[in-house]
Amino acid sequence: MRFHKVRWLFAALVLVTLAAPAAAQQLATPPAPLWRVEANGDAVQTDLGFIMPARIGAFERKGFTSTRSDGRSTMTWYEDPNGLSLRILIHLRVDVRGFPMEGRVGDPLDLNWSFLQNIGSNAPEGQRIVHQRIGWNGGPHTNAIMQLDRFPGPQGAEFQGMWYRNIGVWAVLAVASGPEARRTEIEVAGRAAMALPWPGAPRGAELIARARGFLAELQDCGTIDRSGNGSPVEINSAVGAAMAFFLAPNFIENPAETYLHPASTPGDYCRIETFTAAPHEIVALAWRGDRSGDRAARYAFMVRDGSSFVQFETNLPARAASPQLEPLGISRAVQLTFYNQRNVAVTQVFTDWPSYEDAKQAATRVLLDGQIPVILGRRTPQMIQVSVNHGRVIDPPAGTTPSAAAKGN
Repeated sequence: MRFHKVRWLFAALVLVTLAAPAAAQQLATPPAPLWRVEANGDAVQTDLGFIMPARIGAFERKGFTSTRSDGRSTMTWYEDPNGLSLRILIHLRVDVRGFPMEGRVGDPLDLNWSFLQNIGSNAPEGQRIVHQRIGWNGGPHTNAIMQLDRFPGPQGAEFQGMWYRNIGVWAVLAVASGPEARRTEIEVAGRAAMALPWPGAPRGAELIARARGFLAELQDCGTIDRSGNGSPVEINSAVGAAMAFFLAPNFIENPAETYLHPASTPGDYCRIETFTAAPHEIVALAWRGDRSGDRAARYAFMVRDGSSFVQFETNLPARAASPQLEPLGISRAVQLTFYNQRNVAVTQVFTDWPSYEDAKQAATRVLLDGQIPVILGRRTPQMIQVSVNHGRVIDPPAGTTPSAAAKGN
């Protein structure tokens, strides 16, 4: 009970700060490193790319504030000419920050909702009209919560709509309110907020939130196959383009296929060992999923808090069936893929599965020192961007066979 009292005291303090009247807030963005103002008046969050425009339809931005100096908790106020209110809260997820919250264990949507509904709502006790899971912006995947409430006000019945979802390590809550007679306009305002060009995050962002539970349930592998003969190789543009094709679905919330990742299929991994490579403790994993298809993984390594994860994986069939690989003399293009809360990248390519020791050395270098990627993927508010680094991709010289392009780094 003591914790819950402290938690609700914290929520009340945030509520007092964020729910103050718009007139008392500053119109520009707060002096926080994560935010800047564009020439057109848009407030842009530089970490993942959230955009709080100067106007949303008939609503004009009237205030912008943050409870944190780094801008990791912000509220933006909008009003239409007739006094309807629209507020958008962007908050670093409470499960990412390690706060144990009420809600269904393993359900990040429910856990964060239990916190944000209390600091984002202006409604006193009233009548609950709707509480349901929906697809943000009308999509088929139920990745959001909508709640509609009616409550008494000084001038008559008031109406409030709340729309909430997680985007990577961030939680987003839109709250529209006003007289019940204008319910239709209030719901339209909420849908307009949902339809803003929101950014996206790779599945690596979800691992940060789930890392603690994932590691708690992780089983030791026992004996594993540590052999391998794959060596580093430079790739040509055809192989690079094929690999780039498979990075984009990392940003799709409900892809047709389940991707090989602890955030998607945690039961497919076991622990090989845990070792320290200053300043990080790194957990070495073996993938033990179905290897009968073309897509497979073997070894993976993650910083304990889940903030960085690398995996040796392949999305291309073996050479006998692959027109991209056969001319290069590569048995199987195994990529070392890097994931964090913003990006997914292919940092190195191997001719086949490397041994465990070779994999461990290559992965540790990437986790500790970073590496210029061969292929980089990121989702901005406008699009998914996947680019091939032509500085690390080679093409066969004129008049030579394609196999001459394959050479060790």
